[in-house]
Amino acid sequence: MDLLVETIAELTKLPSIQVATFNQEKQLWSELPVLEMELLERFTGHYYNDPSVRPYDQDASIRTNSFAARLLPLGLSSTRPTETLQYTLEQEPCMDWDLQAASEYIIRAGENIFQRLDDPKFSELAFEGGPLYTGPKGVNKERWDFLKKRFRECGEALDTESGVRQRASEAADKMEKIEQQVEH
Repeated sequence: MDLLVETIAELTKLPSIQVATFNQEKQLWSELPVLEMELLERFTGHYYNDPSVRPYDQDASIRTNSFAARLLPLGLSSTRPTETLQYTLEQEPCMDWDLQAASEYIIRAGENIFQRLDDPKFSELAFEGGPLYTGPKGVNKERWDFLKKRFRECGEALDTESGVRQRASEAADKMEKIEQQVEH
């Protein structure tokens, strides 16, 4: 998957051509507008926190989120982190595959998300808080701290042998590490 993301990164460096997609003028190579729409299609059909989701669809959700997380530092996956983190961690229950998908954003693009805390362009994409989050709307430090706490809570609720438990703990640890790097 990393090789695919590297290839996409190289495509964004090609001289762009203006194209009309979905009644909007976009730059074909620098913006890759169809890619974002395709990702949106993949996310639209997903039901978060639904125990009836088939294992195949659970795995597809994890892989799609992992791919989108890798694209985030390139600026090619705009709304996915806020949506996935909100639906997974700001309401109950925490489903293990959703937790694994959400952890991908922190593990693969946590620095990028942290750098954009309180960025109006990024925050305007954020949804209102889920039922468990009562802080301000947007991508901000308060929400970051809440999500870090929820990664720990949800991960600790899983079986100790669970790879997802380890992944959630890794995400929370990375959030702390990112904060410490910024403070120093």
